[in-house]
Amino acid sequence: MSGVIYIITTGDEGYVGSTFDLHRRRIDHKKHINNKNHPKYGIKLYKTIRDNGGEWDLTIYEDNLSMTKDEL
Repeated sequence: MSGVIYIITTGDEGYVGSTFDLHRRRIDHKKHINNKNHPKYGIKLYKTIRDNGGEWDLTIYEDNLSMTKDEL
């Protein structure tokens, strides 16, 4: 399985994440931003995105990584 390290930027803030399924992870992030019933709604990343008008960008930092989940 190939891993990906990605960066989400919004305003002057950034978040670094990793995944083996970038498509699914992007969908999850979109869900968490505005779903007030989701437990992750209050996380700083999503609050910051909302404070910046919902604008955010996801950039791949490194991909095709042959690592375990813990190594990512």
